[in-house]
Amino acid sequence: MEGEFTFSIYDKSLNFDEISHMLSTVPSNITRNGELLAKLNNRQAPFDSWHITEKFSENVAPEEALALLVQKLLPYREQISKLKQQYETVRLNAYLRSDYGQMGMDFPPETVRALGELGLGLSVHILSFGGVEA
Repeated sequence: MEGEFTFSIYDKSLNFDEISHMLSTVPSNITRNGELLAKLNNRQAPFDSWHITEKFSENVAPEEALALLVQKLLPYREQISKLKQQYETVRLNAYLRSDYGQMGMDFPPETVRALGELGLGLSVHILSFGGVEA
């Protein structure tokens, strides 16, 4: 299994510099409203987005990647609360990819409590390529 955890902020118009300053970090990725996302079908971004990403793979467990991201965000819980009031969507996403139909993760209570302190839930997006071992 591989993938990433991403702290994301979405709205029609974001102040990218202000967000970066508030969270004292450079984003992993930004997308501007109207920016071309896919050349094949001319799909454009419907809104601005700002992201911090922590990847996981065979070398880094998902639980470890989430804990790292949460620890980066914890000192900024007040700023995150303000961002949640200012912008339409502020959330934490998990993107999981696997060649198999079954996968799982186990998050320790400390990580779950930290998510609560941040006022963030966790949206999970799974892409399974459906292979099954009997």
